[in-house]
Amino acid sequence: QRITAAFLVFDEENIKAVDSREVAVIVRSLGCCPSESEMTSILLELEDQETPGSVHLERFLPIMTRIIAENRFLPVEPGKMLQAFKTLDAEGKGYLRKEEISGIMASQGEAFSSQEMEEMLSAALSHDDETIDYEHYVKILAVDRDDILYDS
Repeated sequence: QRITAAFLVFDEENIKAVDSREVAVIVRSLGCCPSESEMTSILLELEDQETPGSVHLERFLPIMTRIIAENRFLPVEPGKMLQAFKTLDAEGKGYLRKEEISGIMASQGEAFSSQEMEEMLSAALSHDDETIDYEHYVKILAVDRDDILYDS
């Protein structure tokens, strides 16, 4: 039910189909964290051959259910994520400034687009002082996949 609900949020025309450009957001909202190349593979499996650029619910549901059930594309464990933030916080302040995290995100790992960077920062930054309290942020990012797959 939750997989269907996440999909239907993006079904603006109420035709049980979404633009393939929306699929990455849907997949990630369901607790999966594929890389961009993994997301490309998922899209190749999902995209409708007769109507390129769209993904239909009837195809999305079984594939996404299988991906979640197989524990594919698991997010990083909260403890490891917290440790990574602490490593970046050499002074042990308990937070990172906007400039620090922006520089790291732009120069390390998979490049973020400016839109992705803006979305991440808008969710992570304190509006008062433009810092990220990373312990709080890790709690926000933590996802219980069983809650997604099984309606509790």
